[in-house]
Amino acid sequence: DLCPNTQKPYELFCTSEADFKDDTPVIYECKGTDSQACEDFGGNYNAEEGICNEINPFNSEECDTIPGFTFIPTEYTCGLMMIFVPEIDCNIGSTSSSLLPIIQSTCCGGTENHLDLCPNTQKPYELFCTSEADFKDDTPVIYECKGTDSQACEDFGGNYNAEEGICNEINPFNSEECDTIPGFTFIPTEYTCGLMMIFVPEIDCNIGSTSSSLLPIIQSTCCGGTENHLDLCPNTQ
Repeated sequence: DLCPNTQKPYELFCTSEADFKDDTPVIYECKGTDSQACEDFGGNYNAEEGICNEINPFNSEECDTIPGFTFIPTEYTCGLMMIFVPEIDCNIGSTSSSLLPIIQSTCCGGTENHLDLCPNTQKPYELFCTSEADFKDDTPVIYECKGTDSQACEDFGGNYNAEEGICNEINPFNSEECDTIPGFTFIPTEYTCGLMMIFVPEIDCNIGSTSSSLLPIIQSTCCGGTENHLDLCPNTQ
């Protein structure tokens, strides 16, 4: 050990060196050759590298829906994650606070090995729920209605974004509206329960406010049962 006083990769995120998955890939690329298929599913095609960008690089779910594309591991393994998070920012919504649970669940070898780097920082579930164990951190909350027929989108009351292939003004939380539009698919975005803190940094309990409308949707999707809903507005009608 030529650098005995230097922090080792596992020490940034985990408590157990023996269980640390040093060579396990964390970041993947969605690769294929059909640029149109990539764009139809909301990606941005890099023809030079054959990569469909803007697709979740940590979970294969989005890439698996694109015909002819494969989820390929990159060289960015657990052992190299120190490059991306040299200093942990515990502020809710920061890049490193969003990356941290992904890195730990992939690399540490079990929740008992997760290093609590932000003991005094509010965790995502605490904004809406009472049970951390039942919180569905990786479950998508917001979806996009994607397809290529702009007229069909508009016929059903949508506003078509040709650049992204998205039919806007369609309910992003429930597939019912999108399912009625021929040729359109309800695709999960990267906005999972764990990232809802970005949208509701402070709960406004006034009836009709954005956060008061979002709150029951988030809780029903993320909390794992009504018994785990946090009553954030006890004095509201």
